[in-house]
Amino acid sequence: MKQILYVVAAVLMLGLGACKSKQTITSVPVETEVAPVEEETRAESFELVETDAEVVPTDYFVVVGSFKSISNAKGLQATLQQEGIQAIIAINEQQMYRVIYASFDNYEDARVQRDALRGRFADAWILVQK
Repeated sequence: MKQILYVVAAVLMLGLGACKSKQTITSVPVETEVAPVEEETRAESFELVETDAEVVPTDYFVVVGSFKSISNAKGLQATLQQEGIQAIIAINEQQMYRVIYASFDNYEDARVQRDALRGRFADAWILVQK
């Protein structure tokens, strides 16, 4: 019985160690104090990698994958394109390739799309140009 508990504890510890840190933004209105809100939004300097899709400049990009290798990013892009999604790839200053699922002119639309994708892309987040 103890061995089973040790195995379960070890698995849980390994799983928790793989979690990414998240930025916490605290919002405190004048009237009342609100609990901290976790948001996965990052500001980075980036540029778009060649793409066949016509890209319309927007402010908020929903990212569903981040890779050090462009071939991995292109693999996810190809999978999404087979599903009819015009995914694009961006590269940031640290040479990380970001696979962008969609882009929006306002934050609320981007947040709704990000949240809708969480079942498939648990680490989806919003990218804004720095």
